[in-house]
Order: sequence, then structure tokens, then C-alpha cells
Amino acid sequence: MDEQTTEEMERAKSYSRLRQLLSLADFVYLFVYLAFLLAAGVSAAMAALSNGLAGPGPAGKALYLIAFITLMTAATLPLSFYSGYTVEHRFGLSNQTVGGWLADEGKNLLISIVITVPLGLGAYWLLAHALDFWWLYAALMWTAFGFVLAYLGPVIIMPLFNKFEPIDSADLKHDILELAERARVRVTDVLRTDMSKRTKKANAFFAGLGNTKRIVLGDTLLLEYSRPEILTVIGHEMGHWKLGHLWKNTAARIVGTVGGFYLADRVLRAGAAYFHFSGLDDIAGLPLIILAFMALAVVGMPATNGLSRRFERQADEFELDIVRQPEAAISTFKKLARQNLADPSPHPVIVFLLYSHPPIAERIEMARAFEKS
Repeated sequence: MDEQTTEEMERAKSYSRLRQLLSLADFVYLFVYLAFLLAAGVSAAMAALSNGLAGPGPAGKALYLIAFITLMTAATLPLSFYSGYTVEHRFGLSNQTVGGWLADEGKNLLISIVITVPLGLGAYWLLAHALDFWWLYAALMWTAFGFVLAYLGPVIIMPLFNKFEPIDSADLKHDILELAERARVRVTDVLRTDMSKRTKKANAFFAGLGNTKRIVLGDTLLLEYSRPEILTVIGHEMGHWKLGHLWKNTAARIVGTVGGFYLADRVLRAGAAYFHFSGLDDIAGLPLIILAFMALAVVGMPATNGLSRRFERQADEFELDIVRQPEAAISTFKKLARQNLADPSPHPVIVFLLYSHPPIAERIEMARAFEKS
């Protein structure tokens, strides 16, 4: 496949720059919004109203959490719409209708409420009953739920957004299962999903744990990529499983979660008197906890992304070694760059700070080096 033209590269760079600016704007907006809830006493007023309507116990906290999640969704909706709908259509990457986008947002809101309310109530129960070490127990609770979500997500949550059905090519399924056997990766199923109803981008991924683990191929990938190219994408994903990246990422997330809750504990103790909270378990302090997590995420972003890029390189190396079709890997990277509007050669500082994957140009060079070896 030919290299990207100058015009295509400029368009990809414009898209990447805009997405980066929007990510920054989203973070700053949310940070300011949460700080305003605290400084202006809005969070305290919401807590007082919730406790007045439902009582000061779990019911009042649950009502606050529902209102908090709903208001935060509404407050961020305009920027989310511009980023997730307007920009994607402007660059010709979206097939989604306004109604479809709004329906997805509604589903996300309901899922957030269903998940966050019991977890939030659990965390605040720990705040009230395990004062010194609530942060550690809360982190363990969050981690345990993460495993449950990873197991159930593919069979309960993901079908709410997309259809999943067996791929209709017996030959391709045979090749994928054969590749999995060579890689010694156990796969329970190979499915396709209707990704094209939202986007023109292509993707494939592993999902689930145990008997819910499956390979999922976007229909955009199946329609526009050759069989060797599809196998290179699958081989890369198998590399993540074979090399234990799932568990290494899980370990890193556990460290981050424990660190986040510990920082939240420190910040909450320092801010309780300043913001006149009735105690550490005052639900009005929730924005302060979220701000602590956001601050830690920003500080840790270069390290998190650096670890991710390392794992992606290792998965590329695994794919090249197991599939042994570097020319297919090269053509796949070029297609992905075009189809997903990826900037092939971003500035190294941007890569260091923001990129979870190595730039496309770097991945192509790796495949070319393997081809010559």
C-alpha cells in the first residue's frame, strides 16, 4: 500500500492535534467544575437536600450520588457532543446519528449510576467504620469489582451497545484458531461486531476472562483488510495475552488505585475542616476525592503511557514472530493510519506525555527491520 500523501498526513495531524486539545479541555473543564461544586458550596447544598429528602443514611447518599452523576453528565454533555460527534463527522470518521449518540450517552449514564452507587456507598461505609484504613479496603473493593466487570462486561454490558455474532468465514475462523494454537493462547470464541454503525475506524480486541474470553473483530476490519492483515491484528492481541500484559496492567492499576485512595484520604482529611464537612464520611466531599484521583492520573500519565507503549512494542514483536508476515504488518499499519487518521510521526514530547501506543512510523520500521532479518 502506498505511503500517506502530504495532504493525508496534514489532515491526520490536524485531527490528532484537535483531539489532544479537546482531551485537555475536557480535563480542565471537569477539574474546574468539581472545584466550583466545592468552593461555591453546591456539593454541600446537594448533600443537605439529599439527606433532607431521603435521610442522612445510605438512602441520602445514594440520592446524592444519582444527582451528582446526572448533573456531571449534563454539565459535560456539550463538550462530549462536540468531541464525540461533531469532530468525528467533520473528519469523516463517524457513521453515527445524533439519536444514536444520545442513546449511547443515556445508556452510559444508567450504567454509571448502577455501578457507581453501590461502590460509592461501600466506600463511604468504609469511611465511617474503618477510618484509618478505609482507603486500603476501598481500593481492594474497587479492584475486586474490576475483575467482576471484566468477566461480565462482554456478556452483559457490551451487548447493550453492539451486536456480537460468529464470524461468517469458516476459513478465517480456522486460521485464527490455528494461530491461537501456535501461540498457545486459549480462545473460547471468535465474534464479529457491528462497529460500522458508529465509526469508519477499524479495530479488533480480546474481551472477557475465563469462559467469557473471546476475540472480537470489528466489521470494518473484516470488510477492508485481507486475511493476512487480519491475522497480524489478531496476533498482536494474542501477544498481549501470552506475554501477561493483562495481569501486569492489572497490577499497575492496583498500585494506582491504592495510591489514588491514599491520596484521597490525605486530601479529604486536610480539606474536611476547610470545607466544613461534618466528617470524613460526609458525601459532600466526593468532588474532593475525584479531584485527588484526577491529580494523580495527570502526574502518573507519562509513566502509565510509557508502560503501555512498552507492552505494545512487545506485542508487535510477538505478532511478527508468530505470524511471520512482516509485509502484511506493514500494510496493516499503513491502512490503520489512513482509516483511523493516525499521525504517523508525532513530536516525541507529545508521544512521551500522551501516547499509549508507539507512533505508526515506528511500528512500520520495526516490521521492516524484521523483514530484513
